[in-house]
Amino acid sequence: MSEQYPFLALSKKYNSSEGFSSFAPDGNTEPEVPPSTAGQSSSAQYLPLGTSEVHALYDAALTGVQDSFSHLSKDDIAYPPHQWLDARLARQIALHMMNDHFGIPRRKIVLELERSRTSVARAMRKVGERMGSMAFADAYEVMTEVADKALEEDGA
Repeated sequence: MSEQYPFLALSKKYNSSEGFSSFAPDGNTEPEVPPSTAGQSSSAQYLPLGTSEVHALYDAALTGVQDSFSHLSKDDIAYPPHQWLDARLARQIALHMMNDHFGIPRRKIVLELERSRTSVARAMRKVGERMGSMAFADAYEVMTEVADKALEEDGA
């Protein structure tokens, strides 16, 4: 049955205690790492296109967001399970930070991170609406500061 519906195997693998971080499309338990990322820290292994400036900024944004959502891993933020609303919000904040704070155009975010235009636009809208709350805006500012520090540490 999983041959006909490959997403069932993916769902079963995710629902195990190992999560997506240990899932590879060919059924192996080791994550597939492109040759360009071999030997790097495990936090960069979930990025779909190897290393680039956009991916470095995305990793920094995930680090900043994870500081406030400490119960979530970077993988959970980058690829949130459908039912985890806090992980979805965390990803939306990271995408918004990419555009608003780091100045990456939406189109480049869509292409480099392999996200749909709709999900990026929704992230911009939802986080933009929440920025009306002073408490959220303050928390967002803290996340951007942590992301900036993470970026400086990676560049040093």
